Amino acid sequence: MLKDILEIFLLTYNRKKKLQETFHQIFEHSSPIKNLDMTILNNKSTDGTTELIEMYRKGFPNINHVINKKNIGGNANIVKAFEMASKKYVWFLCDDDCYDWKYWNEIEEGLLQEYDAILTERKIDFKSDDYHILINTLAFLPAAIYKTELINDDVVQNASFNICYSLPHLALAAYFVNEKKKALIPKHKILTQRVNHEHTKGLKFIHPRYKSGHLVINYINSYQMITDKKERYKCCSVLFIGKSFAYSMKHLITEYKELNRYNICDILNGISFIQKVIFLLIICKNLLLKQIIDIYKTDKEVSIKLFNKFKTRIFSNKLFGLKPR
Repeated sequence: MLKDILEIFLLTYNRKKKLQETFHQIFEHSSPIKNLDMTILNNKSTDGTTELIEMYRKGFPNINHVINKKNIGGNANIVKAFEMASKKYVWFLCDDDCYDWKYWNEIEEGLLQEYDAILTERKIDFKSDDYHILINTLAFLPAAIYKTELINDDVVQNASFNICYSLPHLALAAYFVNEKKKALIPKHKILTQRVNHEHTKGLKFIHPRYKSGHLVINYINSYQMITDKKERYKCCSVLFIGKSFAYSMKHLITEYKELNRYNICDILNGISFIQKVIFLLIICKNLLLKQIIDIYKTDKEVSIKLFNKFKTRIFSNKLFGLKPR
């Protein structure tokens, strides 16, 4: 029976309204998981979340409600769930996603065929050995149901370290890649992710390095757990699925305002030589453009004269075949 082999962990903190929407889906009449053993790790919520969980417990005795003594943070809560998992398969859920149970039979088939992981969500179609796409997909915690035996001592300790990069569960995904484990990619997904970046919710003081983190940089740091360099660099080439490495770096540099020397060193330490060249060229181009804009804002007359001089020189070089000095 499914109940004997699969357990669920749901992580939450001060998300009463969203958790209520999630409960409505998980415990609806047609839900195939409503009677499975479910442990809810509550990060000491103060907004009525605790009372909501207790209300559901009255109707569903399969719910185990664990209230942390302190708010250990969402990422540490993931590691706690890793350590507590005990059944053959485990599924880690967030408190704000959307479910479609129509194709759950595909998931059950994967469990019965004893795959190491069964995907529940994906953005694009890919093959099971496309590990560079797979690990990016697994960055979304509920994107797969895993065999619990994969969560060994190494995975738990690496996950604990990777809390600072907001992706502790990529320790499990990296181990999956390193060991070339077998994943089932069903024809249909049953889960849709809602974007949530509240990794430091509830903190008054945040460590500067933690605060200056960015998803792209966290990916690169997390991929350092992949032992094969070629595979690691390949993973770094698709930081945004369907986009180039150059695109991800342009996005990072233009959109992220807190990029600092630590971030830059993290990136350079984790990417290939060619990727380093691309990254540095994009930085230089961005800095040059910024300087030009600053000059224009400071003295428009001077900047216009410089532009006209530059434009005239380029035109003369092309006209007379001269090489720029």
